[in-house]
Amino acid sequence: MRNTTASLAIAAGLVLCAAAAQAQSPGKLAATLPESGPLPRVTMERLLLIDASRQGSRVVAVGDRGYIVISDDDGKSWRRAKSPAAPLLTAIEFLDAKHGWAVGHDSVILATQDGGETWTQQFAAPAEQRPLLDVIFVSKDTGYAIGAYSAFYETGDGGNPGTRAR
Repeated sequence: MRNTTASLAIAAGLVLCAAAAQAQSPGKLAATLPESGPLPRVTMERLLLIDASRQGSRVVAVGDRGYIVISDDDGKSWRRAKSPAAPLLTAIEFLDAKHGWAVGHDSVILATQDGGETWTQQFAAPAEQRPLLDVIFVSKDTGYAIGAYSAFYETGDGGNPGTRAR
């Protein structure tokens, strides 16, 4: 009888742990995250953000599942930017208050011309399996992205890699 009771207690504990893990899973978060617009504090507390850039009081951050979020009040409230589906974004850089770029896995490069409100994909090379880890632009046209496994991209037209060095 004791072994049966102990086994049932352990099984019940495992079921509860599994249910709690499922409730915390990224899939659940993705299902509740709006495509754009305001984000509740509880949602922000669960996002994995990797990098951020500040222009005045505006903060734009990037992270897991290609999420890009914006705060115009020094992080007190956040909203999701309009952006294409993307993998993990690892770095973000703004040249000025309007022009910015984000890079990430699948060698993805995203760009904005409106301060981070909307983003477009300029490049991706998922077959290469080389994540981009940082980006810098020295002008609206000239920029560089670097990443794992000798990934290096250079552009002279604002984001579409024209040359690539290994």
